[in-house]
Amino acid sequence: MEKIGNNKYWYCFLAACAFAMMTKWLAAIYLLPIIVLFAYESYKRFRRKELTSRSLVIGAALFFGITAPWYSANLGFILKETHNTILPESSDPQQLWSGANFFFYIYQFITFQVTIFFVPLALLGGFFLARSSSTKRYFILSYILFLYLVFTLVPNKDPRYTMPILIFISILIAYCFVQLMRFSKILGIILTAVFIGYIIVLFSFLSFRAPTFHFQRAKQLPLVGWVDYINLNDNSAHAPDNDSWPQKQIHEVITADAQRKEVKVLMLIDQERFNLGNFLIDRETNKFWNVLTLPAPLTLDQTEEAAKRTLKEYNYVIIAKEHVGVSATRNIAVLEYLTNFIQLHSVDWLIKIASFKTPNKDTITVYKVSL
Repeated sequence: MEKIGNNKYWYCFLAACAFAMMTKWLAAIYLLPIIVLFAYESYKRFRRKELTSRSLVIGAALFFGITAPWYSANLGFILKETHNTILPESSDPQQLWSGANFFFYIYQFITFQVTIFFVPLALLGGFFLARSSSTKRYFILSYILFLYLVFTLVPNKDPRYTMPILIFISILIAYCFVQLMRFSKILGIILTAVFIGYIIVLFSFLSFRAPTFHFQRAKQLPLVGWVDYINLNDNSAHAPDNDSWPQKQIHEVITADAQRKEVKVLMLIDQERFNLGNFLIDRETNKFWNVLTLPAPLTLDQTEEAAKRTLKEYNYVIIAKEHVGVSATRNIAVLEYLTNFIQLHSVDWLIKIASFKTPNKDTITVYKVSL
């Protein structure tokens, strides 16, 4: 903050904020505490003539010059999509003012991000920092609390929303180690070595998973519920498997039927091994540029008219006979309704052109929308 009076740092800060906003609009939430603090310091420097009105105007022009064109063109779409994506998924706490909701991200931190062994160190580091004389303690602790409360009160939950908190959680853990070393250098060194070794082992297991290896242990914590302290298995993100799964075959069928013309495809499957993500990877890998595959909408009126209207927007539709997707999928209701509509209603403009058996004993079918 002591650099605010220097125009170079002032302009660099505003440019960085602008580019962060261009990367993801959620940056506005992540940057809000910093911007408030920066604005307060800027106001004090302005009153003391350390920051001129010319610097303020140029800084504002720089920020809005970068962000305004894109946001003015896309604001309507952003507001519409935000309205849809803010809704809770079936796996999220459905009651906003409940213990399950307020402890949801603590569960996420313990299970997927910080791990059960580092959470006590972060809490201890927060305790040490709060009792210290550091001038940074108020900002660090209030920033963590601010982001946690904001995203706790957002109905839709996702661990990636709170990932910026992990930077400050790491600071608390490091501060805890520093304080332990001050208490006992030998104890601090031993604990630091043990936890560094744990991180290396954890990284190795998560990066190079042994096939068919499963080992899990969990413990029930008060208020939080059951959390894994060891969970080793082969359930990693799977690349497209064209030897067993028909991504490439479906692309070839659609490309041949469309005679290489550009077509839109509706994907109504969200299985672990067959979904929009790995279907698009296959498109990029094998250069099926004429096939544009899109996800189903997040919401849809469950009426025959709405189903027909939606399906007629595409040239082809891909469905699964048995396993549409998991219940936590955000648009699972739409996937199931459109799939059931196709299977139960005989319409002359939906023509089945190919079917494929899959390793999970399902059948994937490709329909052509012939209007």
